[in-house]
Amino acid sequence: MCQLNRVRNEVTIPLLPKISHQEKLHVLPDYTTPLSLFANEAISIARISLPLVFTGLLLYFRSFVSLFFLGGLGDHTLAGGSLALAFANITGYSFFSGLTMGVESICSQAFGAKRYNLVMATIKRGIALLLFTSLPVFLLWIKIDKVLKTLKQDEELVSEAHTFLLYSVPDLIAQSFLHPLRVYLRTQSKTLPLSICTAVASVLHLPITFFLVSYLGLGIKGIALSGVVSNINLVAFLFIYIAYLEDKVRSDEEGEVSEESCGDSVREWKKLLGLAIPSCVSVCLDNHCFNGNSHSNNFSCLHFP
Repeated sequence: MCQLNRVRNEVTIPLLPKISHQEKLHVLPDYTTPLSLFANEAISIARISLPLVFTGLLLYFRSFVSLFFLGGLGDHTLAGGSLALAFANITGYSFFSGLTMGVESICSQAFGAKRYNLVMATIKRGIALLLFTSLPVFLLWIKIDKVLKTLKQDEELVSEAHTFLLYSVPDLIAQSFLHPLRVYLRTQSKTLPLSICTAVASVLHLPITFFLVSYLGLGIKGIALSGVVSNINLVAFLFIYIAYLEDKVRSDEEGEVSEESCGDSVREWKKLLGLAIPSCVSVCLDNHCFNGNSHSNNFSCLHFP
């Protein structure tokens, strides 16, 4: 009999209890919570990503300005400059972008864990790593004339490419600071200051290029130097923002900060290299394929034995 009553109760008693109309009014707004969370997340993502999109467009604008002035210097200069840009992207800038991905991975995790001292230490390691990497890249760039002559390339084309890369060498130092500084700001979701600094540097790039190429008549040397000056300006703007305008993280939020031992430093370097080297290989292969396809038309004037 007791078992029969239990079965009857399981059938007749609803799984969800009945609620009054007033209780329903309090419950209904809860159903809109997922929608409001989705809207808030979308707004947060847009606030971070839209400045990055704007930054990318500004960098492409700078490239357009350089190629525009490069095209006005003649066919051989355009071909030599395009060859130099492709060579620089594959052998230099791709290395920097790939190695910086390892820095960004560690900084993102460290900032999320509120280990701000580790963020700064990783940024310094990234700068040191890129400066060290710039040395073999520099040696490769200054020997591009011998490489192209070995491949039986046109003498004038070789001269233009060699001149462009030779005057672009200071850009390696600027890039060694620029990439980690971008990571430092992106890690903290401070993308708007990054976009503003990039916008100012990009606006200045046009008159700088005009002054060096058209007014001073430096030709392809002026185009290379204008890119160097623009990147140095961007590094200076970012340094000024970080040093004087940025909202610093308070020391009480950082917690106890202990000096990094030699063993910890070696371990962190191994972790950084373990992330940076595979990322570097991936980015270099990707850029090699992209530049090989995009510059194939520009290389049609090259002479292969």
